[in-house]
Amino acid sequence: MTNDLSDVNARFVLTVPDVFATPQVLQGFSTDDAWATEEVDIAEVMIGVDGIMSAGYTPFIVQQTVIFQATSPSILSVMEAWKSAMTAAQQTFWAQGTILVPSIGTQYQLYNGVLTRITAFPHAKKVLQPVSYRISWNGYNASPMV
Repeated sequence: MTNDLSDVNARFVLTVPDVFATPQVLQGFSTDDAWATEEVDIAEVMIGVDGIMSAGYTPFIVQQTVIFQATSPSILSVMEAWKSAMTAAQQTFWAQGTILVPSIGTQYQLYNGVLTRITAFPHAKKVLQPVSYRISWNGYNASPMV
């Protein structure tokens, strides 16, 4: 096993069947960020006055933020097309995703995702700033790449 942490060859493929006929490869990520997820609580724990702890599994939503350079072709061709389809239909369109990370030999299958938050357009500073899109996933599975 190597100690390679590079993500330069990682790929993110998004499938939104009600919007696109084929899976879409996302590209043009931000300089320092491509995607990130928030921490989630997967169990509720409590302790009684007698010091005995109880715990229970709780379902969770994975909040993922995908960050693009303002020049990314995926903004208009994928993310804004998905947002526009939802706006026109006034309903959500569900996605599936696959992230392949060869450097660590892992693939992530993301399922039942909905576009839930967007940056409407890039902030204009010295240069146009990155934009982000949040996808709320019902879950994911991690497994070795085959």
